[in-house]
Amino acid sequence: MKKIFSNPLPAIGWTIAIQIALCLPGTKIPGVGLFELPNLDKIAHVVLFGGFVGLWCYYLFTRNRGFEYLKKWFFIVFLISVVNGVLMEYVQFYLIS
Repeated sequence: MKKIFSNPLPAIGWTIAIQIALCLPGTKIPGVGLFELPNLDKIAHVVLFGGFVGLWCYYLFTRNRGFEYLKKWFFIVFLISVVNGVLMEYVQFYLIS
């Protein structure tokens, strides 16, 4: 497991997948079955952005740079995730039907 996640490709792939998923029009997402759950979009955001932070932080953890390095980069990755989430909400509202 460590060998897979010591490579940045899983984190890069997840980052690209998030951007694609968040740019899909709402009409492309089914409204039946599992997708009928209330507040499903909030759960999806937690999974998407939690995975983003988790994958990037685990990749940084495998680099063995020390606790202070990890603490600083966890905060930076978290901020990037928050800013990305806010920007994508604006993109969804103003640019995607």
